[in-house]
Amino acid sequence: TTFFPIAGYRKFGDLPFILLLLIFIVTSSLIALNLREGIAPDEVGHFAFAKYFSTTLGLPKDTPETVAIGWQIQHNPFLYHWVTGRAIQTLRILRPSIADSTLLIVLRLMSTLMSAGSLIFLYLTSKLLIKNKWLQLMPVFLLINTLMFVFLSGAVSYDNLANFFSFAAIYFFTCIFLGKNFTTYSILMIICLGLACLVKFSALPLAFGLVSWWIYLALSRKNELRKLKFEKRQAFLILIAVVVIVINIALYGYNVITYGSVTPTCEQVVDENLCQTSVFAKRYQELALPEKLSIKESIEEGYPDPVEYVFYSWIPNILYRIYGILAQLSYFPRHTIVLFYILYLSYLVLGVRVLPKKPGTIFVAFATLFVLYGVVLLRMNYNAELIYGFKQIGMHGRYLFPVLGVFYIILSKILEKG
Repeated sequence: TTFFPIAGYRKFGDLPFILLLLIFIVTSSLIALNLREGIAPDEVGHFAFAKYFSTTLGLPKDTPETVAIGWQIQHNPFLYHWVTGRAIQTLRILRPSIADSTLLIVLRLMSTLMSAGSLIFLYLTSKLLIKNKWLQLMPVFLLINTLMFVFLSGAVSYDNLANFFSFAAIYFFTCIFLGKNFTTYSILMIICLGLACLVKFSALPLAFGLVSWWIYLALSRKNELRKLKFEKRQAFLILIAVVVIVINIALYGYNVITYGSVTPTCEQVVDENLCQTSVFAKRYQELALPEKLSIKESIEEGYPDPVEYVFYSWIPNILYRIYGILAQLSYFPRHTIVLFYILYLSYLVLGVRVLPKKPGTIFVAFATLFVLYGVVLLRMNYNAELIYGFKQIGMHGRYLFPVLGVFYIILSKILEKG
């Protein structure tokens, strides 16, 4: 096993994959170059934060302007804005007169590269698990035809960096599961999970799922692990992992102890009056019900019960937001989405028959990751429905992107075995 795990993939370069990757890069780059400002979800806020972070090497303080955007800097994940801030800082050193419009395009093209990295890791994972040469391409093909993924990849968004680290962590986990160098790939997985969590707190369910499976693997292979020897070349990776873990503990551990939550509310870290200027506070004032409904009250008022909500509202609307575009402007190709819905149901019925049923299979691990992520997202969305009266506030399909790749791999494996 080589120290840098991707270096061993000397045939990176199956021509069909390269063509798919180039098609994606060209398409996403065209979006980056031509998309009007203010359309992509939260792009205005992410760009403003990136420029603000470029004014200091550390973490800047919250201001009335940043609070009004709707996010707090204090005690929240910061890595994406810190990285893009460094990019802006470098560009301004090289070209002091650079215009904001040019900076925006550069950050958008960085997003394209991040998503291209996600596709590479997805393909590497697919190659490990799927024998058929052409079906190895299917997860990548499906992802570059996922409309919201391509659209978001041409915009300034922290989702793209979170997706990159998530796809990388899943690849390293797959290597561990298949019996490759346990120590090296474990360290790399932990680094990527930690970095993903420093980009966006919604990576925490993935971290919980992968670490839980990693513990299961470590316990089931404890006799083999006793024979492992420490290699000097792993020392640098261990140092990085320790730093990443310490920062995560300092962030999330402090928040849980101090605020009782992984991320504090605005009022817990910023002046309450200032928080009322936030776009989220204004949305709550304009759209929220006078009081949050209980499940029983929502049913009595004619809203769907939880089971009806899942199958008749949540799943269809999540599909709209994955295979359509939800931003300041929206585009939902309903005929395409209905087709995906039917295909997925058919695939899953077939999958029950053809996929291996041994508890230790990696496809069980992938399925649990996808279900875990889905349940967490469903719970968040249903809670918001009880607050806002089932107006689909905050329902975004892009929140499933960190595990969408593993879902596509499962579909490809079903097709291979069917």
